[in-house]
Amino acid sequence: MASSVLALQLPEILSRVLSQLYSRPDGANIASALRVNKFWFACGIRILWSESRSSALASLPPTCPLAALPPTCPRRQLYAAQAITLLFDPNGSKKVHRELQYLVFPRLKCLLLDPKSLNDANDNLCPISQYFGPTLQNLESNIGSPDSDCSLSDIMWQGTYNQGKLKQHQPEDPIAVSSILRLLTRAPFLQRIALVVDNQAFFGTDFLIHCARQPQLVELALRCNHGAATWQRIPAAVPAPFPTLRALHIWSHCSAVAVLVKVVPALEELTLLLTDEPSENFLYHLQSLSALRILLVGYYCSEEIPRSELMALGELKQLRELRLRAHTLGAPPLRSKNSGFCDADLDVLLSGLGNLRVFDFRVLCSLSSKAFLKLARHCPHLQAIDILQVCNLAMNQDAFYTFPYLERFAARGFECPLDHSHSG
Repeated sequence: MASSVLALQLPEILSRVLSQLYSRPDGANIASALRVNKFWFACGIRILWSESRSSALASLPPTCPLAALPPTCPRRQLYAAQAITLLFDPNGSKKVHRELQYLVFPRLKCLLLDPKSLNDANDNLCPISQYFGPTLQNLESNIGSPDSDCSLSDIMWQGTYNQGKLKQHQPEDPIAVSSILRLLTRAPFLQRIALVVDNQAFFGTDFLIHCARQPQLVELALRCNHGAATWQRIPAAVPAPFPTLRALHIWSHCSAVAVLVKVVPALEELTLLLTDEPSENFLYHLQSLSALRILLVGYYCSEEIPRSELMALGELKQLRELRLRAHTLGAPPLRSKNSGFCDADLDVLLSGLGNLRVFDFRVLCSLSSKAFLKLARHCPHLQAIDILQVCNLAMNQDAFYTFPYLERFAARGFECPLDHSHSG
């Protein structure tokens, strides 16, 4: 018994014990453990903030214990000093930020802000500068539940465009731009910025130039519509832009793709949501991204894709994931122009994509079930297949194919071949 008591006086052991208590579904026992003594309280509070779940102290709805404490209470700063992650309720009130505006968060690494705070991101309307400091690495806008299974690319495809209202690029608001840039200057070592909000006045050329100077930025996601002129200004302002950027999720004009790939040549993941009619051979420019592994292309203003654009994707030899679809689930499906994409074209396309793990090809075209044979032959490591339409089930009985690693399969639009033996 005495040895157990001595063991629990060691921070390493006590932290493991309290962490196990906290990992239980209800997490109620740790509240009792905090009352044992000051030492247990300090260890327990550190775990509550460091291993925060969306339902724990690190989540800050209007009823958050931290925000509910009196402004002069010293426990406020004690809790804030332990915070590593802050997850704000997407439907929360600005009042929470005002309640916390005089605190210091010296260990904060991950910040998920509610969109309301970003739409009013100046000190007079919605004070959020207290969260920005040199330790901050991950800055996101929280437009849904923190527990949602939606990927960032799925979130990018929701919102304004889903409502059928295309927001063109708006003139930058100098006050809004200076406000958001002032906040980012306080956090010079951001590794991830994912601000998926509809206020385009923030995210114009000056904002992109600031991101291009970030020395450790790895991932950038913006719901803002940029043209070629915006991307052309970046190299003139920053000699070596985006030195560490590897993932980019952005709305873009087709004409901007040729410039974009020169500004960020080391991309490994790219989500392009195209907001105008596709120009000829614009996907051809992606071939210069030699490290590209994941490509998602969504079309908003176009329902037809030229065959040449589809064939250009076959030159992206290192691709692991290829997704091609209409911008929204409710939109008309994409079609190959003049039905100019068939089994033979798919064979040529896949012959250069032997590393594929995900093939999400939601384009109406003239494919038969032989498409699966070509997939099995050229892409043996496929883990997910999603094909929009297969027009004919007829196949040589000797054909045999397997997908040993397949975890997801979806194919639509099957049509059985006519049986002419019973006709007439």
